[in-house]
Amino acid sequence: MPPAPLDHHPNAPLLHWPGSRRALMTPALVLDLDALERNLSAMSRWAGQAGVRLRPHAKTHKCSRIAHRQVDLGAVGVCCATVRELEVMAAAGVPGLLYTAQLCGPGHAERLVACAKQTEVTAAVDHADALTWLDQAAARVGVEVGVVVDLDVGSKRTGVASVEGLLELARGVGRCSWLSFRGIQAYAAHAQHIVDRRLRRAAVTECAGRLRDAIVALERGGFDSAVVTGSGTGCFDLDQEHGLYTEYQVGSYAVMDVEYREVRAGVASVGSPAFEPAVFVAATVVGLTHAEADDVRTVLVNAGQKVLFRGGPAPVLVRPTGVGARYRFAGDEHGWLDTSPENPLERGELVELMAPHCDPTISLHDVFHVVQGEKLMGLWPVDARGGP
Repeated sequence: MPPAPLDHHPNAPLLHWPGSRRALMTPALVLDLDALERNLSAMSRWAGQAGVRLRPHAKTHKCSRIAHRQVDLGAVGVCCATVRELEVMAAAGVPGLLYTAQLCGPGHAERLVACAKQTEVTAAVDHADALTWLDQAAARVGVEVGVVVDLDVGSKRTGVASVEGLLELARGVGRCSWLSFRGIQAYAAHAQHIVDRRLRRAAVTECAGRLRDAIVALERGGFDSAVVTGSGTGCFDLDQEHGLYTEYQVGSYAVMDVEYREVRAGVASVGSPAFEPAVFVAATVVGLTHAEADDVRTVLVNAGQKVLFRGGPAPVLVRPTGVGARYRFAGDEHGWLDTSPENPLERGELVELMAPHCDPTISLHDVFHVVQGEKLMGLWPVDARGGP
């Protein structure tokens, strides 16, 4: 990937160019360009060898620049979880957009169809009203929209719950003038974060049974399910053992986080690609507080729940290296780092924290501070954040 230009962004912090990673105004979202490139390339190679398409989820990075790079490396397009993401990706010229979430009403459908005037758009649906909204909106502007029927394979979150419901919606697409049936979406959200690989494989196998039944039913009903889309960073290699998906909606692999680092630990030993953290939140030690115990020294950093997602595991200190520390949230603006007296952090020192969950952490920021080694290369807008 070529170096990023030194972009201006209206909400970007003031920086002195050329920049240094060690001189960031904090808190700041940091993107390691070399780590990102290695992750994207590793997944692209694996998909090519496995003979499946990639349609990565843009909800992870919400950045049209990263989406374009994924397409450059062979992805057929990207998935979008909000209409805002869809609009930004379409305006940026990203091809092959799949809207994976639920339409909230005719207004959402109109915005989706407007994107289909700019690039190919497919929508996932799990109820008949969505077909009506889409067909009517598409008729008004004269553009065809693809449809995949969303099937619940065990998450009990979205999707039709039965094969009969799937067939009925597929028939409904056929009765619409401006919609075309493309296939099935089957995303097993509940399986992605199961840490124990044996339990994760068992969950994937159960989901695969439901998906296989659906594919067979569609074929018997005369429907061509050319697209079977789903899976994710936690399960794509296990899903490949069943050979049902034609494309994978992997997302977090691009930048990784604390949650997926644990889920993906050790996978290289079984021939699955390993990915590395590429997104961090930089912060500064702003206070030297007190000793919690004889063997613990606590410092205050200017990164709290306004810049780090609070759900899930705690952020992990990765820079400076070799400093064992435990992060604790201390409010909106601050966090505590518990260290040992032998590894002190001093006031004014810059630290970097691995995001606990990359998607919602990135969504709290306006820009990536793109770095290569210790050099700050520029700013990339998180241009698809916000919504709806």
